Amino acid sequence: MKNLGLSFVAIALALQTTAPAAAPKPMSTRLQGTVVSVTASSVTVSTARGNQTAAFGPKLRVLELSKSSLDNVRNNSFIGTTVVPQPDGTYKSTEVHIFAPALRGMGEGFTKMNPSGSRMMANAAVHMHVNMMANSTVRSMSSSAGGKTISMTFPDRRITIHIPQNVPVSYINPASRALLEKGKSVLIICNGAAGTLTANTIVVIEPGASLG
Repeated sequence: MKNLGLSFVAIALALQTTAPAAAPKPMSTRLQGTVVSVTASSVTVSTARGNQTAAFGPKLRVLELSKSSLDNVRNNSFIGTTVVPQPDGTYKSTEVHIFAPALRGMGEGFTKMNPSGSRMMANAAVHMHVNMMANSTVRSMSSSAGGKTISMTFPDRRITIHIPQNVPVSYINPASRALLEKGKSVLIICNGAAGTLTANTIVVIEPGASLG
């Protein structure tokens, strides 16, 4: 199975329950693989390192990642996108995740995905205007055969992003444990180490969905 991109892992980490600021942060582990079995209290996944089991945490969040299209990036959509800076000061998108209304605001901001800033994660809401994405509010958008160009506004800046027509687009929405079935592809964000894993966020990856 294809490895999950760093951008989607970043999103999943932003979605998991965090410890209070004063408490020490628990060690985070991620499992990527195929569901082998599910019980009332845990899930076992076949990974590249063999089968691993994670207990369901008390505030477990289950999400579904499904295939979408650029046509679904509309005015006031809340999206997350990985972008790379261009010579003219704009950004080019390499993937897009559309968040369901119930997940609006998750991971909002414009942050580096590597030390050099050659890849950025942008999360925000899309607001249509004229010409001008990342995780934030898209302030303007235009469409063409070559994709869409939008703008997103953050507290300290406004950026212009071009989304090519062939960029993978996926949709993230809340789901229930009932979606966890044998054979399903999943990404699980856990606390602890092998043998004592507790799942905080489970992302069920539907066929054709973009992993980033």
